[in-house]
Amino acid sequence: MDSIAVMYQMGFVSCQTLSVGLAHGWIGKADISHYATRLLTSGGDNGDIDFAVLAGADSLDDSEVTSLLSKKAGLTDELRAMDEWRYAKLVELNESEDSDDRKLDKLQDLYADFDYPQDMYSCSIYSQSEVPPLVAMRGLISSLQHRLSRESGITRDSLGISRPYRKEGAASGS
Repeated sequence: MDSIAVMYQMGFVSCQTLSVGLAHGWIGKADISHYATRLLTSGGDNGDIDFAVLAGADSLDDSEVTSLLSKKAGLTDELRAMDEWRYAKLVELNESEDSDDRKLDKLQDLYADFDYPQDMYSCSIYSQSEVPPLVAMRGLISSLQHRLSRESGITRDSLGISRPYRKEGAASGS
C-alpha cells in the first residue's frame, strides 16, 4: 500500500497533510485533485469554492495549489502532519516487497528525510541498540499508530469511508 493510501486509511488526509506532502514531493497535484473531488462529491466541502478550484489542481500553478492548501489548513499542527507522513512512509516501507537489505537502505533515507527524529534512533544502522533496525521500525510503526490514533480519535478516513483509497488505474491486489 502506498503512503497516501495509508494516510486515507488512517484518516490523516487533510489540507495540512496534503500541503506537507506536496512540499516534500511525496504526492502530486493529482492527489490534491482527488481529495478535493472526494470532498465535493461527498458534500464535505461545505460549499467552499476553494475546494472546487483544488479539484482542478492539475491545471494550477504549484504556488496557487500551495497557497490554497495553506489557506484551508489554517493554523494546524505541522509537526503532527509530519508524524502522520512518517507513519505512512514507514508502513509503506514495511509492507513493500523489497529485500531486507533494500528496506534497510530506504529506512536510513527516511531517517534522514525526517531530520533524524529521536524515536527513530534505533532504526539507524549506527545505533548502539541491540534491536535490529527493521524490528525497531516495526515497533515504531505500532507506537506511532497508537499515539496518532489516540490523539485524533479517528479510525476511518476523513470522509468516514473505511475502505482503502486507491488511485485510478491501480491494481486492486496491491
